[in-house]
Amino acid sequence: MSSFGLIFLFFLICMMLFASRRIAITSLLISICSFTQLAKLDFNIITMSAYRLIVLAGIIRILIRKEPISGGITKLDKLMIAYSIITFLTGSILKPNFSGIVNRGGFAFDIIGLYLLSRCLIANKEDFIYCLRSFGFVFIPLSLVLIYEKLTGNNLLSEFSLQPIPLIIRSNKIRATGPFLHPILAGSFMAVSFPYIVSLWWQGKANRKVCILCAISVILGIFATASSGPIMALLMSIIGYCFWKLREKMKMIRWCLIIGIIVLHIFMKAPVWYIIAKIDLTGSSTGWHRAELITSAINHFNEWWLIGTNYTRHWMPYGINSDPNHTDITNQYLLIGINGGILLLALFIYIQLLCFRNIGTYLRVKHNASQADQMLVWAIGASLFSQVVTFFSIPFFDQSIAIVYLTFAFGSFIITRINLESGVEPMYV
Repeated sequence: MSSFGLIFLFFLICMMLFASRRIAITSLLISICSFTQLAKLDFNIITMSAYRLIVLAGIIRILIRKEPISGGITKLDKLMIAYSIITFLTGSILKPNFSGIVNRGGFAFDIIGLYLLSRCLIANKEDFIYCLRSFGFVFIPLSLVLIYEKLTGNNLLSEFSLQPIPLIIRSNKIRATGPFLHPILAGSFMAVSFPYIVSLWWQGKANRKVCILCAISVILGIFATASSGPIMALLMSIIGYCFWKLREKMKMIRWCLIIGIIVLHIFMKAPVWYIIAKIDLTGSSTGWHRAELITSAINHFNEWWLIGTNYTRHWMPYGINSDPNHTDITNQYLLIGINGGILLLALFIYIQLLCFRNIGTYLRVKHNASQADQMLVWAIGASLFSQVVTFFSIPFFDQSIAIVYLTFAFGSFIITRINLESGVEPMYV
């Protein structure tokens, strides 16, 4: 890591340790959108990326200040703890060596660290709104970095790591990556966060200008990545928000969607997931690979269902240069299954469903709440909906995964708000 990167990292760690809760969560978001995975510190035994050091500082802060989980422990909190434990155990069994255990320990640390840190730092509605504003303000410079990279081919954030970040070009188009490992991750991270930016429109006139400026920045940043996936994720975020007008008919919409998928599967010549192969919004998409990968995973179900698998190279006619044992796994759900088996995959899907149910519970119980409050909650659902769709085309395998765990934390937070406002005694640890 460069000297400038070390100074900036030290500044963010100080923010996390000594500033208010709201400034602390902002430092986490800044680290996610500033440091690449190449910006690391080597501690001989292990190497930690910059954003993981920020999360570690946050855990230390919580322990020293004894900041409890807001509103007490929820069912979702327990499931996330279980998810992190199973992630670690299955990985340790698949690769029972030091490097494998450390690698999977890092994944488990991301899960429980990011989630619990968010749960402890966001204690009330005002903290939540501040967090969403922070998303917006962090996205403005991130978008400028992406646009500059798109126009010049120079990634400014490589200065933090002292290592050049490979420029990705497809069909003679520069695809900006910023701090992320791939353009699709950069764009998708911003796209699934778009509902949080839009929700600021209802949080008072002062936030409307912030909403407009940040929304424009996000859209420009997404197009700088020159990828179909982020554009589709942005459309899903917008569609998810538009469902607000039909919120009273969501049960019917879900059943219509399920029936529609079944009908398409029956009458299509290929399985229904080959619709993915038809989607190409930039002229350089690899939709066929994503569809064929699902077919291969089903055909090789016996290889990964128990605790995952270390080898998928034979699933597709080609592999990836970075790992001779695997093909390119461009699906979050399949990646989870490959890393931890069907139990881990089922638990992840159940956590997503529980978040949706928490949103429905809040809107049903708090039907007299202000529109501003309801739109904040609906933003969580719109982002989650966009994530569900996006996961069929790209796994969030770098720090972009933070938005997933943040969304889960938001889904738990709204249930604690119901309990606190209803006088239910919270359970702390």
